[in-house]
Amino acid sequence: MSTILVTGATGNVGGKVVKQLAAAGFKVRAAVRNPAKAENLKSANVELTELDYSKPETYAPALKGVEKVFLVMSPMPGIAELTSSFAKAAKDAGVKHIVKLSAHGAADTPTYGMAGLHLIAEKALAESGVSFTNLRPSMFMQNFFMNADSIKAMGKFFMAMGDTSVSFIDTRDIATAAVGVLTGKGHEGKTYTITGTKAISYHEAAKQLAEASGREVVYVDIPPEAAAQGMKDSGMPEMMVGAMIDLMKYTKDGGFSVVTSDYKKITGKAATSFNEFAKDFSEAFK
Repeated sequence: MSTILVTGATGNVGGKVVKQLAAAGFKVRAAVRNPAKAENLKSANVELTELDYSKPETYAPALKGVEKVFLVMSPMPGIAELTSSFAKAAKDAGVKHIVKLSAHGAADTPTYGMAGLHLIAEKALAESGVSFTNLRPSMFMQNFFMNADSIKAMGKFFMAMGDTSVSFIDTRDIATAAVGVLTGKGHEGKTYTITGTKAISYHEAAKQLAEASGREVVYVDIPPEAAAQGMKDSGMPEMMVGAMIDLMKYTKDGGFSVVTSDYKKITGKAATSFNEFAKDFSEAFK
């Protein structure tokens, strides 16, 4: 049986891709920077390998005998060169297909910085000559876990998103879509925008979290300046603060309100609703 390499294997999406592929009986190589810290990923169908994009010498061992790759790479300066270098190594190793986790809005004219970096990486991958598929997910439902502490302490969470609506997607569904592409046929050269089935506001999300957890949950809209100061006070680097404010503006302007049927096209089923997510993880907000 051929091997599927999953990069970002300890991440929000990559970890779920590893588990879903292994559960379905596929041979998985989980790529991490430090295998010693990821022993929990190992199983009968999962082996660990070191992969550090800044260390090209780790590419060949990770890619040996691999047929397909799930590619996760943080949006950062130099992403085009790193993507190109890794894709070349993959092609040389005989990899048949790369599925890239990209970003919502990475279109020809991206409207926020992180999407622009992902678009550059998409173009580098397309130019590599390796068959590819891009997955551009909407805002993660699991991002609400970052608000769990304030919800538990005050029954409130604070964001600078106004009344905009967002087609939130569960990271479990992103992983399911990735597995569908990695193990299915007919996805070569395609780009999918993965969203939930409905766009809801943060006020609606708060209401559904409240109903699921049985406690008060209120969304408090704050000015972008206050959000930026809060991130700085928490120790977030200046560059990351700027990127987050950029993302918030894109969200507030309705960038994530688009709803597509791409998830159903790949999997044949509807994406998880926010209400289902809230019920599944209600304990996190109590």
